[in-house]
Amino acid sequence: MKNKPFIFLSVILFGIIVSYVVFSWSEPTGNMPTNYKPPLNTSANAQDVDPNKPVIGNLNVEKLGGYTASDLLGLIGGPASYEIVEGTACPTGTILTSKYYAQETCSYSYFYCTSENQTCVTKQASVNYSTGFGWALDPSYVKRNVYSFICDGSATFHDDGTLNSCGTQTDAQYSVTCQAPITHVLCLRVNAPE
Repeated sequence: MKNKPFIFLSVILFGIIVSYVVFSWSEPTGNMPTNYKPPLNTSANAQDVDPNKPVIGNLNVEKLGGYTASDLLGLIGGPASYEIVEGTACPTGTILTSKYYAQETCSYSYFYCTSENQTCVTKQASVNYSTGFGWALDPSYVKRNVYSFICDGSATFHDDGTLNSCGTQTDAQYSVTCQAPITHVLCLRVNAPE
């Protein structure tokens, strides 16, 4: 028990530090700010923003239907309503706020070289891929780069005579895009203030 004095001194030192912190703290003596409002959880007062402060609208896009965020905030002085319209465009007098993209499944084919029974053969494969279904402003699409290869007739073999690999040559390289169709749009109508 050689550590008893060390533990005892550590406890005493810790007690002195804690008591210093506790007894040195004092409540603030200044006056509360005059424009302070109690928080909602302790008061029934309405919370509002000082009219001299700028209002920032986070609409997540730079423009909606040609209107900036500040234009929209200024326009909504009267009643506003949203309307889902079938088609790709909003009626006159409304602002396009979102588009609904239906799910679209696309496919593409490509060639690849493989080995079967110690020979090289070219085979064709198809790939299906999907995009869409959901609301968004940006186009809903998936773009894929397709690489197609065919066997060039050359092959390498292991020492035991089994096929090691097949030589290939590029058949085609191209891009395919699967675009989801727009079926509905979400339109904002802002009426003049009454």
